[in-house]
Amino acid sequence: MVFLGCKALSQSSPTPEPLDGTLTSRYECKYLVTEMAADRIRRFIAPFMRLDPYSERRHDRRYPVYSLYLDSPRLSLYGDTVQGVRNRFKLRLRYYTQDGDGPVFFEVKRRSDQIVNKSREVSDWQAAQKFLQKGNHDAAEFMESCDRVGAVPAMRIRYMREAYECAGHAPVRLTFDTDLHHCIVSDYDLTESRPNWHPTPVSGVILEIKFTERKPLWLDELVHVFELYKQSVAKYVRSVDCVADRGALQALQAKLSMSAPWRFASAD
Repeated sequence: MVFLGCKALSQSSPTPEPLDGTLTSRYECKYLVTEMAADRIRRFIAPFMRLDPYSERRHDRRYPVYSLYLDSPRLSLYGDTVQGVRNRFKLRLRYYTQDGDGPVFFEVKRRSDQIVNKSREVSDWQAAQKFLQKGNHDAAEFMESCDRVGAVPAMRIRYMREAYECAGHAPVRLTFDTDLHHCIVSDYDLTESRPNWHPTPVSGVILEIKFTERKPLWLDELVHVFELYKQSVAKYVRSVDCVADRGALQALQAKLSMSAPWRFASAD
């Protein structure tokens, strides 16, 4: 087996993923695997990858990820993904704790064909809360993208992540995501007072592999050995689909339409 040499990607920091070496201009491949296959994959990658600092601190290797997705009243960003629009983007606030004491990342995730580019601007909890209450923030690219589609807060998503980073110079990140849940936004607050979480059914473990053009050769062998086939496993799309399955899609769109003036509230 041939693979690229190694050195550390990032140092430990207080919050998950701000130093992701594959953050910009990357390939992102998603697969669904069984729990048994996930365990075999862990053993396969052991010589090449290590737990990232945040999984390493957890006794079960998993940490929570929370996202608040924004969309237009017509769910245009959801529709772009479903229709496979070549150049599309998603808007979300991402955070890793609900205790009000961690950073919040304003993220614009753009896809152009097979290339993913994610820009994120770090903010504190108070500034993020002000954004949700006033519809205004100094994250210029994020706000510009919101204005383009008339985006409003739409859906909360949470899941547990087990993350690995390459033990070498190739910027590779591999994650296992489980326990996916969703909740329609009802309060303009990072933590809803009465969350109505619903499970988002997924037939297996969501495996994501992210890398830049410097892909190590062992990744190709991983895909070959485990017969992995790329598929669309968009968490936001699957969550909206669950809402539709419950017969609540029109109610969601009506709520978003009523929320539209939120963007134009005064920041004072």
